[in-house]
Amino acid sequence: MLTVENLHCVAGNTTLSVPSFSVSPNSCHVITGPTGCGKTLFLEALLGLNPARGLIRLDQQEISAEPAERRGFGYVPQDLALFPHLTVSENIYYAIKCGHGSQDEARAHIARLCRTTRIEHLLDRYPARLSGGEKQRVALVRALAGGARVVLLDEPFSALNQSLRQEIWELLKSLQAEYQLHILLVTHDLDEAMYLGDMISVMQDGRLIQSGPKQLVYERPANISVARLFGIRNLFRARLRRIDARESVLYDTPFGQDLYVWSEHLPDTVGDRDEIYFGIRSTEVMLLRRDTPLPERRNLIDGRIGGILHSGSFSNVHFRPHNSDCELEISLNTHAFRKLNLGPAQERSVSLKEESLFVFTTQTP
Repeated sequence: MLTVENLHCVAGNTTLSVPSFSVSPNSCHVITGPTGCGKTLFLEALLGLNPARGLIRLDQQEISAEPAERRGFGYVPQDLALFPHLTVSENIYYAIKCGHGSQDEARAHIARLCRTTRIEHLLDRYPARLSGGEKQRVALVRALAGGARVVLLDEPFSALNQSLRQEIWELLKSLQAEYQLHILLVTHDLDEAMYLGDMISVMQDGRLIQSGPKQLVYERPANISVARLFGIRNLFRARLRRIDARESVLYDTPFGQDLYVWSEHLPDTVGDRDEIYFGIRSTEVMLLRRDTPLPERRNLIDGRIGGILHSGSFSNVHFRPHNSDCELEISLNTHAFRKLNLGPAQERSVSLKEESLFVFTTQTP
């Protein structure tokens, strides 16, 4: 298990301050955030590549004062850092020479890794003769060659096309299961974060502003910065009135009507009549068919279809509520779009499910 306490590091204009952080055994913890927020600096501080204050423990052993080569991490940087003048085999064994363990002890382990990652036929090649996916596999094998159980990955898959990325994601999941790896992954790719991650932490300006199980962070962002990072555009101001432990009411909404939300989705810091932001994912907005009776449910909004943008297997529909200057973005898969027979300027109704709405304060933490 990797744990961090009161880590503080400064590099250039970036100040990193992490009071506590951990990567649980046999899990993948993802750090995401905007460019320049300190994600790579965090990895460099853990690796000992940038001087830092604080405690870093690996399996209960403090390694804060250890040199980089003795910290026991496997590491794959963004550029992979394969030596162009060394063969694949020499690149892999170089990690053993400069790290812990011996070649004799590692030989069987490396052979197994090469079989698992299907690079046995590449051992005599030089990096210039490898494809992007092959380089990724070699870099992963090199990171694991010394028997490291904790692997730090700094956006190593960003240069691959979508098909290759998914192939490497699946490989990494299988390696994690087979070798019981603890993985810390830095990425700005939200699909990658959701596919590989068990826990997600969002970093902004050198601080972790939200951490938790990936589904919780995905469904209930802590503030507007996290919501926008996760691509949520349906964000609006309102005020809150608590009814009871189950339900609360959002009033002064830009739709000209009250909306109901589950009280359990409210942060503890939100008080009665506070100004808040509320939001909903575009995939959670339910666009109703015209030929079916309107259901007896709350949070129904009438309006008109605006622009429609087709993008691969999804269509983004812009919905303008009546007597409102705002828009709701709705994402529909191809099948749903065809069934609804949508067109510009149609009169329609949408439903915003109580359980799908999330709320946070207008204050930045």
